[in-house]
Amino acid sequence: MLYAAVRPFAKLSFEIYFKKLNIENIERIPLDKPVFLAVNHPTAFIEPCVLACFVEKPIHFLIRGDIWKNAFYNLLMKGVHLIPIYRKRDGKDKVLNNQDTFKYCYDALANNKLILIMPEASTKEVKRLRPLAKGLARICMGSIDAYPDLDVHIVPIGANFTCAGESRNELMVKVGEPIRVLEYFEKYADNRNRAVLKLTQQVAHNMRECLIHIENEEDEEFAEQLFQVARTEQKLGVFPVRSTSPRPLKIEQEIAEEINALEAEEKIILKNKGKAYSSKLEAFNLEESVYNFQKKWYHYPLLILGFIPALIGKIFHLPPIALAHYIQKTKIKKKEFIQPIIWSISTFGTLIYYIFWGITGAVINSKWLWLFLICIPFLGYSSLIHSDLWENLKLEMTFNKLSAAQKSMLQNLRTPLVEFIQPIIDKTLN
Repeated sequence: MLYAAVRPFAKLSFEIYFKKLNIENIERIPLDKPVFLAVNHPTAFIEPCVLACFVEKPIHFLIRGDIWKNAFYNLLMKGVHLIPIYRKRDGKDKVLNNQDTFKYCYDALANNKLILIMPEASTKEVKRLRPLAKGLARICMGSIDAYPDLDVHIVPIGANFTCAGESRNELMVKVGEPIRVLEYFEKYADNRNRAVLKLTQQVAHNMRECLIHIENEEDEEFAEQLFQVARTEQKLGVFPVRSTSPRPLKIEQEIAEEINALEAEEKIILKNKGKAYSSKLEAFNLEESVYNFQKKWYHYPLLILGFIPALIGKIFHLPPIALAHYIQKTKIKKKEFIQPIIWSISTFGTLIYYIFWGITGAVINSKWLWLFLICIPFLGYSSLIHSDLWENLKLEMTFNKLSAAQKSMLQNLRTPLVEFIQPIIDKTLN
């Protein structure tokens, strides 16, 4: 009941929270079969929440059991289909509770339910697939032991954030080819451990195809710079926010593979060129996105005319937004939790805030107050668009203050990066 109640508002909030939300191949998820969704884990809980909103069937979630400590929270977590699973570090007595969890999973799969698991088993903001635990494969095998005719499928999914620790970033989700578990169960019937190993390896292979995978951690900063240049070169507009196009993710995957394949000497040369470009951008107080912004004649009138509505929207929504940022700054240390905390408290704080004002409107019963309250969500969204436009125009004005020689120098420093990624962008057009 709680799951169904919060899902529409959460879905809308994601379409506001992300500048771009790209979900491709979601139709690959079989809705008429027992399915495990295997997802990577770059944030505390954004990726499972996004899937819960956009997959047209309720999802049940396996999550770490050590957070199940409070009876009230436990009730809320059950209301949104969370299932505890315990690790050795939680204690032997807790691990014994996993038998109940496994039985719940077997029964849920027997009823053609969707269960989401994050087989990396911990959260870390990296752009690569980390080693997978074998628990997923073992639960799948156990489900077939319990229900021999069960046709369980594992659907690999990759969640790719442009910058997982920042608000108003972009998210690209790719759904991979489903894996039929029964084939591994039958092929390695005489060796269960080998079946578990082979199935885990296949899940890892299929998940990697859904992800931007940068082999070496020290290459991530440079790769992100090339991704930013690639996004600029694609000249993507503000709208639409949601898309199903495979192209944006494919470009960044191909760039990552090119970086992985570079010889050490080539990589050093290109990195040094990237550092030179970055240092000049920083010196001029600019960002790569300045090359993406295409100023239109109506931007300044829109900025001026939209100032008051945007200001009203920003001020009205300040309490829940300020609360979210206060909690994040004072309570949250791990970067993987920053975005989830800001999103969740902002979203559901705003929902409670709207309910409060709705009750106030009902008590006062003023048509002007009701009209104002109806307009408020649109004013809130306009404040985000207005803020993005203002930031872009500030960059444009800063860029225009540069001399012709400085602009030429920046362009010359940027050119080697464009030359590296342009063939990849062109290839994705074919």
